[in-house]
Amino acid sequence: MSEFFECRSGLSEETFSWQVPPGVLQALPFFWGLAEDMDEYRRVVCSLRYLMLKAQAGLAAELLGDLRAAQLPDSPARRLYLEHPHVREVTEFVSHSLHLFFRSPSLVLQQALNEPADSWPAAPTCPPAWCCSRR
Repeated sequence: MSEFFECRSGLSEETFSWQVPPGVLQALPFFWGLAEDMDEYRRVVCSLRYLMLKAQAGLAAELLGDLRAAQLPDSPARRLYLEHPHVREVTEFVSHSLHLFFRSPSLVLQQALNEPADSWPAAPTCPPAWCCSRR
């Protein structure tokens, strides 16, 4: 079901759109969490694309909750997700930049580019900023 929403919403690589309805951005993490597909959850929620879309939709306040999988029940899969180094790095990035995302949602990409060269958004293995992260 979450794959259907991702494809139909314009979040997937093939159908990407900057006009993703806010309700879809709010529902997607919940569906992956329900399915306990934490790899998919991490792929989308920890992507610059998702962070940019969520901030530009006026939903920056939900980013940390999404990254911390706050709406999901405690489970071994959720605990493993929270311990993943990529999740920790993205959560730290959002945590220290969130005040900017509230005031200027368009600065998500700029903040990512301002990160140190060896960090997640600037690392040479990172896909282009508009792509979902596949780490």
